[in-house]
Amino acid sequence: EDSAVLGNTTVGVLVARGGTRPGFTTVRNSTVRDTRVNPAVDGAARGIEVGKGGTLDVEGCTVTGNAEHELLVTEGANARISNTTTIGALDTASPSGTGLLVGYDAGAVLRSVAFVRPRATGIAANNGGVVQVDDSLVTDVVLSTVAGSTNLTSAFGISQKPGTSLTMNRSMVRRSAGVAVLLSPAQATLTDSV
Repeated sequence: EDSAVLGNTTVGVLVARGGTRPGFTTVRNSTVRDTRVNPAVDGAARGIEVGKGGTLDVEGCTVTGNAEHELLVTEGANARISNTTTIGALDTASPSGTGLLVGYDAGAVLRSVAFVRPRATGIAANNGGVVQVDDSLVTDVVLSTVAGSTNLTSAFGISQKPGTSLTMNRSMVRRSAGVAVLLSPAQATLTDSV
Protein backbone atom coordinates (compact mmCIF):
# COMPACT_ATOMS: atom_id res chain seq x y z
CA GLU A 1 0.00 0.00 0.00
CA ASP A 2 1.24 3.52 -0.91
CA SER A 3 4.36 1.98 -2.44
CA ALA A 4 6.46 2.07 -5.60
CA VAL A 5 8.02 -0.84 -7.49
CA LEU A 6 10.36 0.75 -10.03
CA GLY A 7 12.89 -0.24 -12.68
CA ASN A 8 13.10 -3.99 -12.07
CA THR A 9 13.66 -6.83 -14.53
CA THR A 10 11.32 -9.71 -15.48
CA VAL A 11 8.36 -8.99 -13.09
CA GLY A 12 7.61 -6.07 -10.79
CA VAL A 13 5.10 -7.92 -8.56
CA LEU A 14 4.59 -11.71 -8.87
CA VAL A 15 1.86 -13.67 -7.05
CA ALA A 16 2.09 -17.45 -7.45
CA ARG A 17 2.10 -20.59 -5.30
CA GLY A 18 4.14 -21.18 -2.17
CA GLY A 19 4.38 -24.92 -1.62
CA THR A 20 0.79 -26.19 -1.85
CA ARG A 21 -0.89 -22.86 -1.12
CA PRO A 22 -1.85 -20.34 -3.81
CA GLY A 23 -0.62 -16.83 -3.18
CA PHE A 24 -2.80 -13.81 -2.36
CA THR A 25 -1.73 -10.19 -2.61
CA THR A 26 -3.37 -6.77 -2.52
CA VAL A 27 -1.63 -3.84 -4.23
CA ARG A 28 -3.31 -0.55 -3.31
CA ASN A 29 -2.57 3.10 -4.13
CA SER A 30 0.80 2.17 -5.57
CA THR A 31 2.89 2.47 -8.74
CA VAL A 32 4.52 -0.39 -10.65
CA ARG A 33 6.71 1.05 -13.40
CA ASP A 34 9.46 0.41 -15.93
CA THR A 35 9.99 -3.35 -15.65
CA ARG A 36 12.59 -4.33 -18.26
CA VAL A 37 13.54 -7.55 -20.02
CA ASN A 38 16.33 -9.65 -18.54
CA PRO A 39 17.70 -11.46 -21.64
CA ALA A 40 19.39 -14.05 -19.43
CA VAL A 41 15.98 -15.26 -18.19
CA ASP A 42 13.19 -15.52 -20.78
CA GLY A 43 12.46 -12.12 -22.26
CA ALA A 44 9.57 -11.38 -19.85
CA ALA A 45 8.97 -7.86 -18.56
CA ARG A 46 5.66 -7.74 -16.68
CA GLY A 47 4.39 -5.11 -14.31
CA ILE A 48 2.11 -7.29 -12.14
CA GLU A 49 1.59 -11.02 -12.68
CA VAL A 50 -0.63 -13.52 -10.86
CA GLY A 51 -0.58 -17.23 -11.70
CA LYS A 52 -0.80 -20.81 -10.43
CA GLY A 53 -4.20 -20.36 -8.79
CA GLY A 54 -3.26 -17.16 -6.95
CA THR A 55 -5.58 -14.25 -6.16
CA LEU A 56 -4.76 -10.59 -6.77
CA ASP A 57 -6.52 -7.36 -5.84
CA VAL A 58 -5.27 -4.17 -7.50
CA GLU A 59 -6.94 -0.94 -6.40
CA GLY A 60 -6.10 2.69 -7.10
CA CYS A 61 -2.80 1.92 -8.83
CA THR A 62 -0.79 3.11 -11.81
CA VAL A 63 0.95 0.38 -13.81
CA THR A 64 3.03 1.95 -16.55
CA GLY A 65 5.99 1.64 -18.87
CA ASN A 66 6.54 -2.09 -18.39
CA ALA A 67 8.18 -3.50 -21.51
CA GLU A 68 5.89 -6.52 -22.01
CA HIS A 69 2.52 -6.79 -20.18
CA GLU A 70 1.28 -4.23 -17.69
CA LEU A 71 -0.95 -6.88 -16.02
CA LEU A 72 -0.93 -10.68 -16.55
CA VAL A 73 -3.48 -13.09 -15.03
CA THR A 74 -2.79 -16.74 -15.90
CA GLU A 75 -2.83 -20.42 -14.85
CA GLY A 76 -6.18 -20.50 -13.02
CA ALA A 77 -5.57 -17.28 -11.10
CA ASN A 78 -8.21 -14.63 -10.33
CA ALA A 79 -7.83 -10.87 -10.23
CA ARG A 80 -10.00 -7.93 -9.20
CA ILE A 81 -8.72 -4.67 -10.65
CA SER A 82 -10.40 -1.35 -9.82
CA ASN A 83 -9.77 2.38 -10.10
CA THR A 84 -6.48 1.69 -11.84
CA THR A 85 -4.69 3.10 -14.89
CA THR A 86 -2.22 1.31 -17.13
CA ILE A 87 -0.10 3.26 -19.60
CA GLY A 88 1.96 1.47 -22.25
CA ALA A 89 5.72 1.78 -22.56
CA LEU A 90 7.02 4.38 -25.00
CA ASP A 91 9.91 2.17 -26.18
CA THR A 92 8.78 0.79 -29.55
CA ALA A 93 11.78 -1.58 -29.62
CA SER A 94 10.32 -3.49 -26.64
CA PRO A 95 8.37 -6.71 -27.28
CA SER A 96 4.71 -6.03 -27.96
CA GLY A 97 2.57 -6.36 -24.86
CA THR A 98 -0.88 -5.70 -23.47
CA GLY A 99 -2.56 -3.60 -20.89
CA LEU A 100 -4.05 -6.85 -19.52
CA LEU A 101 -3.67 -10.47 -20.65
CA VAL A 102 -5.96 -13.12 -19.10
CA GLY A 103 -5.35 -16.74 -20.07
CA TYR A 104 -5.07 -20.41 -19.18
CA ASP A 105 -8.40 -20.69 -17.30
CA ALA A 106 -7.83 -17.48 -15.33
CA GLY A 107 -10.41 -14.76 -14.64
CA ALA A 108 -10.38 -10.99 -14.15
CA VAL A 109 -13.03 -8.52 -13.03
CA LEU A 110 -12.32 -4.88 -13.93
CA ARG A 111 -14.13 -1.83 -12.58
CA SER A 112 -13.16 1.73 -13.51
CA VAL A 113 -9.92 0.77 -15.21
CA ALA A 114 -8.25 2.81 -17.99
CA PHE A 115 -5.87 1.24 -20.51
CA VAL A 116 -4.04 4.16 -22.09
CA ARG A 117 -1.72 3.75 -25.09
CA PRO A 118 -1.27 -0.04 -24.83
CA ARG A 119 1.05 -1.54 -27.43
CA ALA A 120 -0.64 -4.11 -29.70
CA THR A 121 -3.58 -4.95 -27.37
CA GLY A 122 -5.52 -3.24 -24.59
CA ILE A 123 -7.24 -6.32 -23.12
CA ALA A 124 -6.50 -9.85 -24.37
CA ALA A 125 -8.13 -13.16 -23.43
CA ASN A 126 -6.86 -16.56 -24.57
CA ASN A 127 -6.86 -20.22 -23.53
CA GLY A 128 -10.02 -20.18 -21.40
CA GLY A 129 -9.65 -16.67 -19.99
CA VAL A 130 -12.80 -14.98 -18.60
CA VAL A 131 -12.97 -11.18 -18.42
CA GLN A 132 -15.65 -8.86 -17.00
CA VAL A 133 -15.18 -5.16 -17.76
CA ASP A 134 -17.37 -2.50 -16.11
CA ASP A 135 -17.16 1.29 -16.44
CA SER A 136 -13.75 1.12 -18.09
CA LEU A 137 -11.82 2.59 -21.03
CA VAL A 138 -9.35 1.30 -23.63
CA THR A 139 -7.88 4.18 -25.62
CA ASP A 140 -5.16 4.99 -28.17
CA VAL A 141 -3.94 1.44 -28.87
CA VAL A 142 -0.55 1.67 -30.59
CA LEU A 143 0.25 -0.38 -33.69
CA SER A 144 3.04 -2.74 -32.65
CA THR A 145 5.14 -5.53 -34.13
CA VAL A 146 3.75 -8.99 -33.43
CA ALA A 147 6.02 -11.04 -31.16
CA GLY A 148 8.29 -13.31 -33.23
CA SER A 149 7.81 -11.36 -36.43
CA THR A 150 9.71 -8.53 -38.04
CA ASN A 151 6.96 -7.35 -40.38
CA LEU A 152 3.51 -8.17 -38.93
CA THR A 153 1.85 -5.45 -36.89
CA SER A 154 -1.35 -5.40 -34.87
CA ALA A 155 -3.46 -3.12 -32.72
CA PHE A 156 -6.54 -4.44 -30.91
CA GLY A 157 -8.57 -2.66 -28.27
CA ILE A 158 -9.84 -6.03 -27.06
CA SER A 159 -8.75 -9.39 -28.50
CA GLN A 160 -10.50 -12.67 -27.70
CA LYS A 161 -9.38 -16.10 -28.81
CA PRO A 162 -11.63 -19.20 -29.00
CA GLY A 163 -12.81 -20.60 -25.66
CA THR A 164 -12.77 -17.27 -23.83
CA SER A 165 -15.56 -15.06 -22.50
CA LEU A 166 -16.00 -11.28 -22.30
CA THR A 167 -18.72 -9.31 -20.54
CA MET A 168 -18.45 -5.56 -21.06
CA ASN A 169 -20.79 -3.01 -19.42
CA ARG A 170 -20.83 0.78 -19.73
CA SER A 171 -17.33 0.80 -21.22
CA MET A 172 -15.54 2.26 -24.24
CA VAL A 173 -12.89 1.29 -26.77
CA ARG A 174 -11.70 4.28 -28.79
CA ARG A 175 -8.92 5.39 -31.13
CA SER A 176 -7.42 1.96 -31.74
CA ALA A 177 -4.91 2.00 -34.58
CA GLY A 178 -6.39 -1.34 -35.70
CA VAL A 179 -9.47 -3.37 -34.66
CA ALA A 180 -11.58 -2.17 -31.71
CA VAL A 181 -12.96 -5.58 -30.59
CA LEU A 182 -11.74 -8.83 -32.17
CA LEU A 183 -13.69 -12.06 -31.55
CA SER A 184 -11.96 -14.93 -33.32
CA PRO A 185 -14.41 -16.67 -32.54
CA ALA A 186 -15.34 -16.10 -28.91
CA GLN A 187 -18.36 -15.35 -26.75
CA ALA A 188 -18.96 -11.73 -25.78
CA THR A 189 -21.78 -9.71 -24.24
CA LEU A 190 -21.52 -5.93 -24.64
CA THR A 191 -24.09 -3.70 -22.90
CA ASP A 192 -24.33 0.10 -22.96
CA SER A 193 -20.82 0.28 -24.39
CA VAL A 194 -19.21 2.31 -27.19
